[in-house]
Amino acid sequence: MSRSDGWCRSVRNPRRIARALPCRHAARGTMFLDMRSIAAAVVITVVVWSPTFAQPPRPESDAQVLSRGWAAIAAGRFDEATTLATGILKRRPRSHAAITLKIEALSGGTRPLAALDEYETWVTKAAHDVDDRGLLEPVAMALLRSLSADPEPLIRTTALETLAKAGDDDAVEKLRKRSAEGDRLATQALVREGEANSTRAVQTMLGTPTGRDMSAEIRALAEHGALTPSLLQALAKDRVPMNRAAVASALVASKEPAAAQLLNTLDQDPDPLVHISIVLARARAGDERALAEARVMLVSTVPDIRLTAAESLIATLPQESEQAALPLLTDRDGINRFRAAAIVGRSKPAAAMR
Repeated sequence: MSRSDGWCRSVRNPRRIARALPCRHAARGTMFLDMRSIAAAVVITVVVWSPTFAQPPRPESDAQVLSRGWAAIAAGRFDEATTLATGILKRRPRSHAAITLKIEALSGGTRPLAALDEYETWVTKAAHDVDDRGLLEPVAMALLRSLSADPEPLIRTTALETLAKAGDDDAVEKLRKRSAEGDRLATQALVREGEANSTRAVQTMLGTPTGRDMSAEIRALAEHGALTPSLLQALAKDRVPMNRAAVASALVASKEPAAAQLLNTLDQDPDPLVHISIVLARARAGDERALAEARVMLVSTVPDIRLTAAESLIATLPQESEQAALPLLTDRDGINRFRAAAIVGRSKPAAAMR
C-alpha cells in the first residue's frame, strides 16, 4: 500500500476526501460522490412521491361541477351544462343550486318548455309544491325571447317590451330597429320606456292631424308627462273621438293650470267614449262620484262597456272588476272572451284557461 493510499483512507469526511485526494484519485472520488448523490435523490423521490401516485384522483366537489356548468352556459354550451346539473341532481335530488343551473341551461338553449317541465317535476318531488319564482323567471324570459320572433306584430312587440322592462338591452335594440322601419307598435313601446328619440318623433307626429286613431301614442306620452300644453290643446279638438278620449284621460292626472278648464270642455263632448274615459280616469284617482258611476258600468249589459270599465279599474277595484268579467268568459264574441280571460286570469288562471 502506498503512502498516498493510506492517507486517503485516514480521511473520514467524504467532502474532505474530494478536496484532499491527489490528482490521480480526484476524478474517481468525485464520480463516487456524484453516484451517491443521484442514488440518494432517487430514493428520496420514491419515498416522498410514490404514495401520492398510488392514490386515485379525488372526485370533483359539487361546487367545482357547478362552476364548470356556469362556465359552459357563459360559453353557450347549454347541453354540457344540462348534463353537469343532471349528474348532481342524481346524487342530490333536492339541490337548489343544481336545479337552478339546469333550468338556466334549458332556458338558455332552445327548450324553454323542457325547462318548465323540469321545474314542475322538481317542485312536486323536492319542494313539496311550493313555487319558486326565482326558478320560474329564466323560463319566462326564455318564452318571451321565443315570442319576440313571432310573426304577429302585437305578440312580438309585447314580448320585446316586456324583455326591455326586465333590462334586456338586445330587446331594446330590436325595438329601435323595428321603430326605424315604421313599426308603430315598436315606437309606442319605446315611448312607454321613455326613449328620447321616439318621444320626440311621436310629439312631432301628433302635432300634425292625420285623421287616424293615435290614442295609443297619446297614452304613451302621457305616462311620461310628455304631452305638452300645445299638444293637449290641439288634440282636445281632434276630430277622432279616440284621440279626444285619450287626451281627456291624461288631463285628469295633469297638474297643468289649464288642464281643469280643458277637461271641463271635454266633459261636454257629445261622444260617449270621451265621457266614459273621463269617468274612469277620475275613478282611478279616487273620485267618489266617478267611482259610483264606474260601478254602474261594471254591471252594464253591454259587454264592451263592462270590459272597458273592468280593464281600467282592475287595480282600483280588483274584485269587482274580476266579477264583472267572469260571465263574459263564455260570451259568443271571441274578442270579449279573450279580454275577460286577461282580467280573470290574474287571480284565477284555471278559470281563464277555458
